[in-house]
Amino acid sequence: MIAPVTGVCPVVAAVFHADGTLDLPGFTRLCEHLCTTGITSIMIFGVATENAKLTDGEREVMLAALLAVRGSRPITVIATVADHATELAVARVHRWAAMGADVINILPSRFLDPPASEARDQLRTILNACPVPAIVQFLPQAGGGLPLTEILDLVDECPALVAVKVEQVPAAPAVELVRSHPAGRLTALVGWGGLEWTESIDAGAVGVQPGCALTELYLHAQAALDRGDRKAFAAQFAPLRAPLQLWLRHVEVLIAVEKYILMRRGIIADDYCRRPGAVLTADDRAAVPALIDLCQAGSVSASAGLAVR
Repeated sequence: MIAPVTGVCPVVAAVFHADGTLDLPGFTRLCEHLCTTGITSIMIFGVATENAKLTDGEREVMLAALLAVRGSRPITVIATVADHATELAVARVHRWAAMGADVINILPSRFLDPPASEARDQLRTILNACPVPAIVQFLPQAGGGLPLTEILDLVDECPALVAVKVEQVPAAPAVELVRSHPAGRLTALVGWGGLEWTESIDAGAVGVQPGCALTELYLHAQAALDRGDRKAFAAQFAPLRAPLQLWLRHVEVLIAVEKYILMRRGIIADDYCRRPGAVLTADDRAAVPALIDLCQAGSVSASAGLAVR
């Protein structure tokens, strides 16, 4: 059994050429960049990877590229399974594990809002097919899906389930519910760009899964948290709060701005997002230069509010 996923776990973006075709060399370079930042885990095929807009063939080569870049580094690779059909989801679980994914993230199907009994049976079947640890992604903003209490009801039947990624806003009540489960072995991660990171930490979350464009900034904040300096943590994370609130008016906006930041940083060549997508406004772009400066300069001093190397 691998160690629990903790700390900063970025969700890698898909990289496309301006014509919408997969830029595999560009994606590989992005993976190389992320794997040298100091992360201990990384997720692929999340919503921020535009997973719903990828072909099976693209997913295969992208996971293979990430695993090759990871190599022997002590970085846990988490691969998402989000198929609507139970049979397809089980097959993908086995495929990702066989390729070398360390953890499976399951996004339960919400298509046509299946009956609760069907959704519960499906999730149980997928979890019990996992030969590696599994995380269930609780994303009520997507509509439909199982209530968190029903997901937690599967813990005793599904030993692969080790964590829940909480994307609810507010997040703290859901994190507290996960952490208080009688099984005592579940951890909670917070997603949704990390907007509710502070509140989730106080409720018992052990990690954050944001996008990947500003990974170093999140790592600076995590370092302050690790050394018990909550003042420095708050100072580091504060510049992100208002932009995240703006960008999370729609997930496609956050995906687009992540790509824009990666392009501005010179990490990817083009910020193309497959359609349907979002068109960024001047306000969306306004905070980007300062955040890039903070990301590249170092941590924020809690006392002076200055970037330090």
